[in-house]
Order: sequence, then C-alpha cells, then structure tokens
Amino acid sequence: MLTVLSSKQDLDTASPRLKEEHFSNMKTVSFASWLAVSTSVLRTANASLSFYAMGACRKRLVDLLCGVIPCCLPCCTCFQRDSHIGDVPYNDAEADNLVDQIDGLSVGDALFTVHLGDYNTPAKTGCSASHFERIADILSQGPVTTFVLAGDNDYLDCPSPNAAWSHYKNTFVGFEDEWNSSIDVDRKSGGPSSRPGGSELFAFYEEGVLFVSTVLMNGGGWSSRASASKSWIQEKLRDYKDENDFRGVIIFSHAEGSSNLEDFFDDIEDIFGAEEVDVPVLYLCGDRHRYVRQKGYNGWDQLDYVSVDKGGCANPILVEVADDGDSFGSGGDVFGGGLYKINRRGGRYGSSLCR
Repeated sequence: MLTVLSSKQDLDTASPRLKEEHFSNMKTVSFASWLAVSTSVLRTANASLSFYAMGACRKRLVDLLCGVIPCCLPCCTCFQRDSHIGDVPYNDAEADNLVDQIDGLSVGDALFTVHLGDYNTPAKTGCSASHFERIADILSQGPVTTFVLAGDNDYLDCPSPNAAWSHYKNTFVGFEDEWNSSIDVDRKSGGPSSRPGGSELFAFYEEGVLFVSTVLMNGGGWSSRASASKSWIQEKLRDYKDENDFRGVIIFSHAEGSSNLEDFFDDIEDIFGAEEVDVPVLYLCGDRHRYVRQKGYNGWDQLDYVSVDKGGCANPILVEVADDGDSFGSGGDVFGGGLYKINRRGGRYGSSLCR
C-alpha cells in the first residue's frame, strides 16, 4: 500500500509512522502528480487561452528538494524525481508546502508552459551539462509544450559562461519538439552560436496574440542581447501585425526592471510606432523573485510589467487571455485594458521558506 496523505490536516494529525511513509512515498509520486497539473494551460471562462508562468527556484527550496525546475512566469517548486538527483532533507514544512501546492492545482485543456530562467545555483550546480539535462528530463515529462529561457544564474554567473550557454542551447533550443503540439513555433535563424542572440529566440502566434521571447538578462553584454531582442521583436511584429485578429503581444524575458530595461522599452515603443502597431503589451519576467506589477511601465500606456515570485514562495501564476471581443474588465491583476488577467492562485506563502 502506498501511503500519501492528501491534505495538510491529514499531515498534521498523522502518526510519526504515517508521516515517515508519506515523506518517503512523496519522493516517488510527487513529481509526476505535481507536474501533470502544474504545467497545464487552462481554457477558462471568458478566456481563449491561458498558461502558467514561473520563475526561479532559489537556493532554499532547491537545496531541500532537487536543485531543478524553477517554472516560468514565477516559480514552480522543485521535486525529487528519484534518489540520485540531489539532496532531499524533507521536513514537515516542505511536506506541507508540497501537499498544499498539489491540492491547489487543476487540469484543463493545455497549451504551453514557459520557464523564465534561473534554475542553476552556480556555486552548487556548476551550470554543468548534467544539471541542464536533469532539468530537461523532468520538464519533458510534462503534458504540454514547454519553453525554457535562461537567466543570469544559468549563464552570466556561471563558472564558464560560454560553456553554460552551450549547455543551454544544446538542451533547450527545439525542446518544444518533445511534444506533439499544434503550436507553430518560429525560431531565429542564424545569429551567434556562442552567446545570446541566435536560435534560442522563439515566437508563436495564438488566438490573435503574438508571444515572443527575448534574451534579456541584467549584467555584462547587455547591449548585444538588447539589440538581438529588439530586432527579433520587430521582425515578428512585421510578420503578424496584418493578421485580421491581431490584438496583443506578450513578451517573455528574464530581466527585471532597470535603467537598461527602460532604455530598451524606449526603443520598443519607437518600433511599435514605426510599425503602426497599437495593441496591449504584457512583459513577463523573473529575476527579481518577487511579484511586482506596474501598469503603463516606463511611461508607455500600452505596456504592463509583471515580475513573478521566486520558486517555493508562491504557486505558478496563471495568465489568461480574454476571448476575442470579450474583456476581463479592470482590476489590480487585469492588464492590457482587460485583455490579460493574472491569477496568482493564493499569492505568496507566509512560510519561513520564503526569505
């Protein structure tokens, strides 16, 4: 018999023997159960599509559970897949967190998941090829197409940035092909192979919305990454702006707000003006590891900025896109004049794990 307690209350009242069995067996089932639901993109009421966004899994929970899989757009939590992945000193606090996360997720018609970067702790993982492969091995078991960005902790902060970038590209460029998906993905052709700005840039168009990635991360070499990202966004705008149903843009990125990012969006606003595109833009990023929202970012009314929470401190957020002709109205977590809505799914935990 496989003992896995189904709620926090069960865990609180269980005998020491049952708790021990629960912790042990969660190592076997938690990853499969959690990933099967956490990566789903749900089609909910008044939404033409929606997706989970996750960010970095940072040191505390990563060390405790496995050191992999921070999830796009804030963080997903890390789960041990088998005993060889890494250190897993389970305790009551992490078990409570894990049970609550699983209890709070639901499954619907899936579209995609995006991870916004920072899944390495360079001093611990060394940004090794094997670590990238572990992450890919875990993510590949998810039920929906998954895209993975790199953060500064996966590149700039690594012992050998060039080697880390090679590992990232070898692992995650074309990773979406692991799934039998209807999404028609564009990847940049050409560009540099040893630094950001090439085929790691992707874009796709769904339900009148252009989804486009950048290679923005704060640190040395910003200007070249910003230039490549701007060129890619402009190229994709030109590809899709004349579609009859074109109504919005969502930008996936790692870099949090900074003076560099403000300069970047000065140029992006100019590009939108030059291309005569006037649609709501939602910028989703990790890096800051806190949920931060700013409407009309950088003085551009059409641009809304959202930074997601770090892993282990909040559930993955759910981003919804309204049906064509519908609106989510207004409110703190409604963006783009009602086109986009973010469901924080409980918000930030009040746990000692969230520091």
